Amino acid sequence: YYNISGSTVSVTYPGSHSINSWSGYAKPTGPLTIPSTVTYSGTTYSVTSIGNDAFLDCSGLTTVTIPNSVTSIGYDAFYGCSGLTTVTIPNSVTSISSSTFRYCIGLTTVTIPNTVTSIGSNAFYGCIGLTTVTIPNSVTSIGDGAFAGCSGLTTVTIPNTVTSISNSAFRYCSGLTTVTIPNSVTSIGNSAFFGCSGLTSVTIGNSVTFIDYDAFYDCRGLTTVNYLGSLEGWCNITFSNYSNPVCYARNLSIGGTPLTHAAIPSSVTQIKPFTFYNDTALTTVTIPNTVTSIGISAFYGCSGLTTVTIPNSVTSIDISAFFGCSGLTTVTIPNTVTTIGKSAFARVRNIIYYGTASGSPWGALSVNGYEEYPLVFSDDSKTHLLGCNTSATTVTIPNSVTSIGISAFYGCSGLTTVTIPNSVTSIDISAFFGCSGLTTVTIPNSVTSIGNYAFYGCSGLTSVTIGDSVTSIGKAAFYDCSGLTTVTIPNSVTFIDTAVFYNCRGLTTVTIGNSVTSICDRAFYGCDSILDITALPTISPTLGTNVFTCSRSTIVNIPCGSLMYYSVDWDYFTNFVGGDAFSVSVESDAASQGSVAVLSQPTCEDPQAVVSATPAPGYHFLRWSDGSTSNPYTLIVDSDTSLIAYFALDGTEGINNVQPSDYSISTLGNQVFITGTSNQLVRIFDSMGRLLSTFHTSSTTSFQAPAMGVYLVQVGDSPAQRVVLR
Repeated sequence: YYNISGSTVSVTYPGSHSINSWSGYAKPTGPLTIPSTVTYSGTTYSVTSIGNDAFLDCSGLTTVTIPNSVTSIGYDAFYGCSGLTTVTIPNSVTSISSSTFRYCIGLTTVTIPNTVTSIGSNAFYGCIGLTTVTIPNSVTSIGDGAFAGCSGLTTVTIPNTVTSISNSAFRYCSGLTTVTIPNSVTSIGNSAFFGCSGLTSVTIGNSVTFIDYDAFYDCRGLTTVNYLGSLEGWCNITFSNYSNPVCYARNLSIGGTPLTHAAIPSSVTQIKPFTFYNDTALTTVTIPNTVTSIGISAFYGCSGLTTVTIPNSVTSIDISAFFGCSGLTTVTIPNTVTTIGKSAFARVRNIIYYGTASGSPWGALSVNGYEEYPLVFSDDSKTHLLGCNTSATTVTIPNSVTSIGISAFYGCSGLTTVTIPNSVTSIDISAFFGCSGLTTVTIPNSVTSIGNYAFYGCSGLTSVTIGDSVTSIGKAAFYDCSGLTTVTIPNSVTFIDTAVFYNCRGLTTVTIGNSVTSICDRAFYGCDSILDITALPTISPTLGTNVFTCSRSTIVNIPCGSLMYYSVDWDYFTNFVGGDAFSVSVESDAASQGSVAVLSQPTCEDPQAVVSATPAPGYHFLRWSDGSTSNPYTLIVDSDTSLIAYFALDGTEGINNVQPSDYSISTLGNQVFITGTSNQLVRIFDSMGRLLSTFHTSSTTSFQAPAMGVYLVQVGDSPAQRVVLR
């Protein structure tokens, strides 16, 4: 069937694409020769292409001969032609499209001419009868899954013109035994040879700079990988049958069992991040003198590793490079190393280092005995702490240490006491994670930050003091510290992070600093024993979800004037204490001598109160019970307050006549007090009228008489007042 377009025609699919049906048209069967021309209504047309789906599901086709007039074969052209055994592709064809021969399970051989430059994705997918494929030098790209599932394929020749092998290109080609990847190839895609269980030998050209995830995963028969190149970027390849992706960028002898020894060739200059991540079977590794750096977590979790020699060529060992290599008994770090990352050797027993590692965030060290030296530092100044011996019970950190690094004491379950000096400014992520034996911790005022999970699982912790300089406490910092009973968040902290005190079941008392503006999700979740909360912020901090799970009737102490906020934002609770202004009450020492009154009570906005005392006829006011002689009296109220006013009979002490309303004179012992006026000239006379002293008044002015007796006091132009001191 043909489709006419101008002067040419293409072989076409006559059926319905929507239901993949030939719609009553007869499917061609047996051997088929496609003509180079066809004549229709007296006109002869050249056949130049085989269209998309042209022979879809023609399972009865056995052979196909394609003429030289055809230059392109469309996608799915022979999809599902399960009876097809032979196909001749002419030199005129330049590309094989996607899924062209997909599921042609009877196809045993195919010759791809030198004119073809690309093989589309899934082009020969599932051709299980295909045994040999020769890819010509004209081909530059092999698409995703091009030969995937060709389980009968035993030999494939990849020419020097191919620059990349795409994802899953030869996936599950279980019959392949050897593969040579030429020097022209620079990258091997994800799962390119995944599940090629019959593969025993692979030679990888030295131009390959990237091998993607699982490129050789589950190649259980693979025994030899020959590679002399240098991978750039992160490489995560599984050459063996186990779950964790591992990159082996070198000549290796690998079988179906996990790798135990890795010999890195001299062509390698860097061990990339995560290269041997969690390869627990690895016991030894040989690092050549060409390697200059060991990347982040390169050997992380290699708990089976017992021996490693770091050559003099290495200058840097990055973060967590050998973290958790608990099987290592001795590591010698050469003095060429100038940078050692945080936790690079955390939980490694004996470390010998002769360098200085200046500026290192991890710290250099010189340690010869695990038991004798539980702490690990990094430079001669010993300013950064790495870790400790898990059997250590007491640790005193010297004053030279300025930071406690990531996972520094991770899993030190025997640790019961730690002293943190004032030199420390930060406690990093998981620093004391799982230190279940730790009972008390004092975080000094020098510390400004506590990292995520810093004290996670410290179930034995009964007391923690957080210094006033701490501004941030990370997520889950005290998660599951079930022994804690009391905690005070200092005023320097502005928010309480997610799950900080999650499941602290023993917590009964909580104080929240006055700068806290928000409390994140589940901060006190599971702290069901909390009985008393003191919240110091005047405006209630915003709450995330499930912040508290303690009793709704838990006492919540709040500042003056804040009830309007807490009652709305903290409506989980029903028992607020405080929130209203303080009050003042007054009484007379003797009601017959004078009366008292509160002229104004304090409010939360204005804590001042004004009280007054009015003497009865024949009496005068002496003082208040707090010692003040002011009347009226203005005072600052910071708690509920009671005052008593004291009076005296005229002529016995104090003033025996009525004072002008703009100032007052009072006495105490041999002192005379003048209040209520300022910048007035005061004259003091003795009983004979002799001038003793002159001065100007301020807000409160006093004069100390030389002896008890009678004195005359004149303020400004006012009449002189008689004062009796006895």
